[in-house]
Amino acid sequence: MGERLEREVIRPMEVGDVDAALEIDLLSFPSAWARLSYLRDLVNPNCCYLVVEREGRIIAYAGMWVVKEDSHLTTVAVHPEFRREGLGRRLLEEMIRAALERGAQRMSLEVRPGNFSARRLYESCGFIPVGEIRHYYLDTDDDALVMSLSALRLRKQ
Repeated sequence: MGERLEREVIRPMEVGDVDAALEIDLLSFPSAWARLSYLRDLVNPNCCYLVVEREGRIIAYAGMWVVKEDSHLTTVAVHPEFRREGLGRRLLEEMIRAALERGAQRMSLEVRPGNFSARRLYESCGFIPVGEIRHYYLDTDDDALVMSLSALRLRKQ
């Protein structure tokens, strides 16, 4: 197998990254977040968004809200061309690191019950199912599985 020449940079999302995030949204989910939602969150001190950039192109992103000791992962997506490369895991680990730096002790999220690849990722990082919200996703009327990581910590490398 050849050596990977690409270099990824994980950095805070900027206003100029929103269009790329919206494109990834449309390729990843039944409906995209509103542009205004991203723009509001980017100036909210309780929000944190990170992007993965490779050779000048945004190929993945994630967002969360942090209030005191609680963090809530709101979105994670990897462009379909770059899935199965471990980018989701790296991004999730960076989100946990950012949550810890902001004083969070717990992280929660919602995921569609049928999104098995996302569920496997979250479970591999220690998240466990803690509940369900009926008819959570307005675009499809799908339920949401609520998952939680009750003791945030960084994995040992």
